[in-house]
Amino acid sequence: MAKSLWITALLCVAGGLFAGDNAPDKAKALDAVKGTVKAALSSGKKVEVYLTVLGSPQKVEVLSSDPKFLTIKLQNNPFPLSWEKISAEQMAGVAKACVMKSGSSALALADYCIATQQRDKADEALLLAASLEKNLAPQIAERMTQIKAMNAPTGSAIAASGVGPKAPPPPKVAPMMAAPTAKEMAIKAKAEAMKSDRATFFVAGIEFGVLPITNAFKKIEGVKECYGDQDRGTVTLSFDPTLATIEKIIETFNSGNSEGSKTKAYKPGETPPEPEYVYTDKEESIRGTMAIRLPESSGDVVCRVVAQRNGEPRRRAFNLLGSGEIAKLIEETRQKGAEVTVVGVVTKEGIKVSKISE
Repeated sequence: MAKSLWITALLCVAGGLFAGDNAPDKAKALDAVKGTVKAALSSGKKVEVYLTVLGSPQKVEVLSSDPKFLTIKLQNNPFPLSWEKISAEQMAGVAKACVMKSGSSALALADYCIATQQRDKADEALLLAASLEKNLAPQIAERMTQIKAMNAPTGSAIAASGVGPKAPPPPKVAPMMAAPTAKEMAIKAKAEAMKSDRATFFVAGIEFGVLPITNAFKKIEGVKECYGDQDRGTVTLSFDPTLATIEKIIETFNSGNSEGSKTKAYKPGETPPEPEYVYTDKEESIRGTMAIRLPESSGDVVCRVVAQRNGEPRRRAFNLLGSGEIAKLIEETRQKGAEVTVVGVVTKEGIKVSKISE
């Protein structure tokens, strides 16, 4: 009941953010973000984010929120953090962590990013909204117009500085629309694609390369858009149901594989057989490329490393587990973007890291 009330409130706030062609109001956009956070916490979701606390960035768990404070766990104790103390960039990160599967929450995130002049993050939020719900094309298009106007000049430099005579107001003429950027075109294309049927399913062998697989799907009749997620081992595509079914698309893809191929697509709801990995409870050294943690990760998962472990047939993603100083070192190393060597005990949940180095 509490969750549905907060979602209803969020939709009402988001609906009042825009007035004609005006950009979203920052205060109202922040209220919508607060509603997103409240709804996520009310659902029981564990929310972990990076915030600057006591002068240093830290990964913290969010415990609760109210109109004045975001309460986090700091040194195992509740710590109320004023919303005013959270930077716009970190606020966007908090909102993104709370979007869950709600397209409306993603739109609220986009509105906040537009109101705080975070164009790239606003673009990303609209892409997220388009991927979560099929019927948001009008709302997305409205916000794309606002993003396009974010960097438009607001007056002459002389008038803005207050030096010399003020420039006369510009004549009211119909605005000329700038050519859409590549990212804006991608958002629009994705919103249109969401009008067709859409499916996500596992593809064994995608860990060897995404492009050959997505290109193969795009050649199949009826497929409109296709992209792969190497970390999750999945492909998501939109298709025209008047030309093909998802079962027929998958059948066509699998029939095109050569005999003995390790690539195979599974119907939605099916999962490939889990390899039998061996764990020894002894420390191992693994070298690979670091990646961010999955949104649904929890506990001591800091990020991941994609690597091939000795004795295993292929690369896979391992969660890197740590807390305190080692967690801070793991994240600092990830941000450098270099290959790393990780030492720790490998378990089904990930690698309990004891050392990490470039």
